[in-house]
Amino acid sequence: MSLKITDGNNTIHLPEKFCIPLELKINKLGNSQEITDIGDHLYYFIHYGTYTQKEKKADTLNVTTQYFQIIKNIVNENKFK
Repeated sequence: MSLKITDGNNTIHLPEKFCIPLELKINKLGNSQEITDIGDHLYYFIHYGTYTQKEKKADTLNVTTQYFQIIKNIVNENKFK
């Protein structure tokens, strides 16, 4: 299964195994609410249920074009494909 990341015009299909590595990279970008929301979506897409008391996140993560470009660069630089 993969997570679809989109800004509405562009899409990345991120394999599940790269969600946590991407989340770790995203967390280093700062602590704005948008960064936190993206990181949480990546984390809870993988880790959900009894242990975390959270529901699985949707299989689509909608982000702004600015954050899509940042995520795309991280995915490409780290070969998260």
